[in-house]
Amino acid sequence: MTVTSMSPNQVRADSLQTGSQIRHPHDWTLFTVVSVEALDLIGSPLDFHNRETGEMERGLRVTGVDDAGETVHVDCAPSYLWHREEQQPSEPEGAADPRYTQAGYVAVRKSWQDLIEMFGLTEYRARTLNAAYQLWALNAPEYAAGDDWTVAADKWQRIYLTNRTEWSA
Repeated sequence: MTVTSMSPNQVRADSLQTGSQIRHPHDWTLFTVVSVEALDLIGSPLDFHNRETGEMERGLRVTGVDDAGETVHVDCAPSYLWHREEQQPSEPEGAADPRYTQAGYVAVRKSWQDLIEMFGLTEYRARTLNAAYQLWALNAPEYAAGDDWTVAADKWQRIYLTNRTEWSA
């Protein structure tokens, strides 16, 4: 078993506290945590497969509020690693927009990969993935150049279908 080490700017979902400022895993929106609840306590049990340990984890719902005052809900595994805003990753001088960092690009892309490999690629997810990629391509072309998320999503979908077949056997 390989254990991924956490960087100082990451925090596990089960360690989040009210008031923590974190980035949404899919669109990198900054939001402030209001609550972290077990999904089975709110009537919606969902289990996640931890690829590092092979164990199933009962899901958590992270609820927060973004800068526009909108409520944000994300269902995730307790071991999911969030990007914590208090500790910014080091970036090269002169980044065009501080919201579009290389660490952010890698984290958002990995989040999409995990989502599709776990739950599959729907038409809605394909549109949203493309919109997220276009945002990165527009605002941080140095990270997005030559990296086609649509092609990658097809590969992730094949992994999902393979895993789904194995899990149902």
